[in-house]
Amino acid sequence: MLKNFKTFYKFLVNSWPTYIGFVLLVILTNTLFALDPYFYKLFVEKIPNFNYDELLKILILFAIVKSAAVITDVVTGIVGDSIVIEAAKRTRVTIFKKVQDLDFAFHTNKSTGSLISAFKRGDGAFWAFFHDIQYKLLNVLTNFLVMIYFLKDLSLTVVSIVILSLVVTIIAAVFLIKYNISKRKDFNEDEDKISGIITDNLINFETVKLFAKESWEENKLLKHFIPWTKKMWGYGNSFRLIDITMGTIINVSVISILYIVIKDTVSGQTNVGDFVLITGFLTRFYPRLWDFLWGLRDLAKNYADIEKYFELLDHEIEVKDPQ
Repeated sequence: MLKNFKTFYKFLVNSWPTYIGFVLLVILTNTLFALDPYFYKLFVEKIPNFNYDELLKILILFAIVKSAAVITDVVTGIVGDSIVIEAAKRTRVTIFKKVQDLDFAFHTNKSTGSLISAFKRGDGAFWAFFHDIQYKLLNVLTNFLVMIYFLKDLSLTVVSIVILSLVVTIIAAVFLIKYNISKRKDFNEDEDKISGIITDNLINFETVKLFAKESWEENKLLKHFIPWTKKMWGYGNSFRLIDITMGTIINVSVISILYIVIKDTVSGQTNVGDFVLITGFLTRFYPRLWDFLWGLRDLAKNYADIEKYFELLDHEIEVKDPQ
């Protein structure tokens, strides 16, 4: 796994200063967007005083922060696109050159359909990998750190539950994603066989028609769909396992935190402003965590695809031209 991540970042990062600047922009943007609950807390605490000037100052500051977040978000998107567009191009050209340089010993053992699938899925996985790691992962981590910063002085119990839920989620995700990736790899093997049969049939269409082998080709395809269907169900059910496990962890965490906050608010240990702050962060963080975990399903699929894509670089030329 580490090898594939190294390969990914080798293609992705052409200039470390540019990439580090991009990461800092992502963190800054997410931090600015994550401050919403803090402003809601200020509004709730100041409204009972009916001080228009104070509320107006908070509103102006809120408007500045929101505007800055939108501007940095646009700049981040432009910088990020400039990085991934060039990286995807470099990757495809490099792997294309590698496959083109490989000898007949490789190509005679690889169907055209299988290679086309590897290129198509691998290139799509490269873009998705970039988005899931650079955007979604940093989004969750930034929101988590901002939330912990504001909640650490309000309720150590709430902070402990949030941290525990995140740790348990990560541990569960590691095992579930490994399982999902293994199922994806199994499915890819049969998917490539199906793709190879269809592509080879289309390439040799005249031969099939000449010998009236249409029914034979159709039966061959149907036969290969039997293991394909079985592995497709195995792969699909691995997603259901992720859903129920992650959903249970997040629901238990949110309900536990709300119970504690409601209890503390009713008893007077927590004021209304802090209640709004805590629930505001909950409504921001956990949906983003769930979105990221949902994205991990795609990340697992994309990892399996990008692994096969990068594997094309590992093939050695068996028959070499004389020097």
